[in-house]
This record gives sequence, structure tokens and C-alpha cells, in this order.
Amino acid sequence: MRRECYVVCLLFGLSITATMASRKEASGGLIAGGWNPIKNLNPHLVDLAQFAVTVHNKQSDDPLKLLAVNNGFTQVVSGGINYKIILLAVDGLTKQYQAIVFENHSQNSRKLISFIPYFS
Repeated sequence: MRRECYVVCLLFGLSITATMASRKEASGGLIAGGWNPIKNLNPHLVDLAQFAVTVHNKQSDDPLKLLAVNNGFTQVVSGGINYKIILLAVDGLTKQYQAIVFENHSQNSRKLISFIPYFS
């Protein structure tokens, strides 16, 4: 009896693992809901960072200038992709910030979700 339970549990675990692997492969390595690192920082990510700084500047009295993009992550969500961007900006002092930008490719739109100081 124990052996049968062990075999059933093992097969169940393997089927879950196979399902997760096939979903990850089908989504190009991305799992919906999780943050996935962007391996190669690209011009699109820099453009999103500049968008975030520009919107932040319009919403606050803290005029920042983008210096660099340090890191980036994507998150597949309903209707598009969230980008978490770790960036360096200057307003007299150089500081690190975290911006989250939602991008909807089907509607060709972007929205700044958050822009906060980042302490690593």
C-alpha cells in the first residue's frame, strides 16, 4: 500500500514539474505573475526608464536626469507587461530609483505605476 502511494505521489510531482516546464517554455521562459530578470539591458529598457523619469518629473518638483539603467525585470500580467527598472538619476545628487512601468503592446500605451528611491 505504501509503495503504491509513493508511486502515485511521485507521478503527480513529475506531472506538475512537466506542466510548469512546458508553460515556461511556451511563454518564452516567462511565467505569468513572476518577475523575470532581463539578461541583456537593451535600448527598449532605456527608453522605458527615460519615460519613467519624464513622467516622474511631470508629477513632482524633483527634476531628475537619467544617468544609467542598472537592472531590469519583466512580469507578464493581464493585458501587457510590467517592467521593474533599477536606474540611476541625478538631481544634484546621484541616486538609485526603482520604477515600474506597465506596457500594453496591443494598445501601444505605457503607464508609470511607481517611482521610488531604491536601496540595495
